[in-house]
Amino acid sequence: MKRYTRAFLFCILLIIPLFIGCGKNSSSDDQQTQKQPGEWRWPETRGSDGLQYGEQKVIPGGTFTMGWRTGTPTPDCGSVARPTFQVTVNSFILDKYEVTNAAFRAYVNANPNLPVELTPLDPLIPPSGDLIYWYSTTPARDNCATMGITWYGAIHYANWRSKLEGLDSVYKDTTIGGTRTVLWDTTKNGYRLPTEAEWEYAASNGSDQTIYAWGDVPFYDTTNHRPRCSFNSRGNNFYVPLSLRDPLYYCPIGQFGLNHIASYDLGIGLFELFDMNSGAREWVWDFYSAYTSSSKLNPKGSATGSYKVLRGGCQFAGGNFDQQVAVYINYNRAWTPADEPGYNGFRLARNR
Repeated sequence: MKRYTRAFLFCILLIIPLFIGCGKNSSSDDQQTQKQPGEWRWPETRGSDGLQYGEQKVIPGGTFTMGWRTGTPTPDCGSVARPTFQVTVNSFILDKYEVTNAAFRAYVNANPNLPVELTPLDPLIPPSGDLIYWYSTTPARDNCATMGITWYGAIHYANWRSKLEGLDSVYKDTTIGGTRTVLWDTTKNGYRLPTEAEWEYAASNGSDQTIYAWGDVPFYDTTNHRPRCSFNSRGNNFYVPLSLRDPLYYCPIGQFGLNHIASYDLGIGLFELFDMNSGAREWVWDFYSAYTSSSKLNPKGSATGSYKVLRGGCQFAGGNFDQQVAVYINYNRAWTPADEPGYNGFRLARNR
């Protein structure tokens, strides 16, 4: 009996290390699959249309001429896009897509006591008179660019997304003596708004300096009825087929590019960024100020001001456009108070 007992105990001693070893391997596998800070993107899973909404692109640095150049279409903002000047920007990282309703709603739901100015204006009434619930739970709106966002809402969302992904918060929002100031710590690795120069450089395909993100051709092919971005297709002079009017009027992000809607021309450029010229107007970091002709390295705009700059085109802007739509041009500028929601959205950048 003792012999069998000893044999049994010996077998147990042999088996225990195997269980322990299995446990170690499992733990090792978990560590290998655990995401490191900055590797996780919001939202992590792909949408039903196959788009990875949190995907970002590396924008290699370079030098370009910023502003309204001679021989190019007149921007809606007119002479405030002049004089032109040479700008050099370092490499940086930029969201491939605009922030969506679903992504911003997750931020609001995770922070139930947000002040009103940090939450979307809901609903907005587009020029057509239709109610559009940017912040609604309607699935059809989830993947659309979020709008009705203030500049303050954008920078606080950036801090939240940084924290969510284990990155440093970039912004500090303080009020001292009745004066509100947002400080940007450029040494931090978290999410932030692009600068005005970074935005124009990325939209213009770097030193290629295209008029639109997709190149220099007009945004709508009137012969084949193929647009390169979403726009106000109601009340326009392009005779857009009825079957296309609603999809063009308020469509999800990433619809105007390769491998998505085959009937549409390629709507993306060298850096594969979507909706730079449509969707929502996009907040950037800079206070609005007049251009000067001096060359600049990584400009961040004026230290103070009354208005923040918006870039890109809003798909609800205007009605009867000509072939070169001013509001969609890469070098067009818009500006408004930081607490004004409007048709305003954003995409985020990071230092590289």
